[in-house]
Amino acid sequence: MIIKKISHSRLGTYDQCPFHYRLRYHEQIKSPLEEPPYFEYGHYVHYMFELVVKNKMSLEKASVKARAKYGNFNNTYVQRIPNMISHFKSFQDSIYSEQFEKEETEIEFKIPINGEDFYFNGFIDRKIDFKNGNILIIDYKTSKKHNQVKKYYIDQDPQLLTYIWATSQLTEAPIDAISGMLFYLESGDKLISRPDSRRVSMHIQECVGKAKEIEKMDPENAEARVTKLCSWCEYRTICPAYLAS
Repeated sequence: MIIKKISHSRLGTYDQCPFHYRLRYHEQIKSPLEEPPYFEYGHYVHYMFELVVKNKMSLEKASVKARAKYGNFNNTYVQRIPNMISHFKSFQDSIYSEQFEKEETEIEFKIPINGEDFYFNGFIDRKIDFKNGNILIIDYKTSKKHNQVKKYYIDQDPQLLTYIWATSQLTEAPIDAISGMLFYLESGDKLISRPDSRRVSMHIQECVGKAKEIEKMDPENAEARVTKLCSWCEYRTICPAYLAS
């Protein structure tokens, strides 16, 4: 199957369901379903905070502008906004009271792998540099709460491992100077990862190995895996395995 970009979402899709990967990334079939409202809500949240951080806009003005661009979600999501804004504001106040130096938002990276046809691709929500040389990478989460198990394995989180490695590649900062954070906006929970360079290197090797596995797979052998996640799948109405279950 086709794979040129290695990303957390692509590899995660393949692990969950090779058939889903085949439809989305190999055959590039457009979903027959409308985009779920939580995607629009996610766009709203990320755009609002980008306006605050990058454009130095107030939260109130940023929220209004973001709703004008991404507002196609129902009242269930609207009710979640006040808590989310409150937790974000508290975080902002705490960050700017530290030895803050500079920050960036929505950082896209495309990093080639030596000797391979693949490259790592992704978007980092926010990067904060501190005067002592440390760097904090933040990924905003709009789900209501994190999986309780995740906090015990946060140093193995594949998304943060990839982002920490990418940041090191882009900035030449050592791995031990970079931390990653999953910021659950509604609950205010912050899970922080500080993996060592050995763990990060192992993860990147595992990703490359997985990409080679995908590349070698015949699309006709990409099996559909029926799980509880299927009810959220964008291809559920055209998946023979799901329809037969």
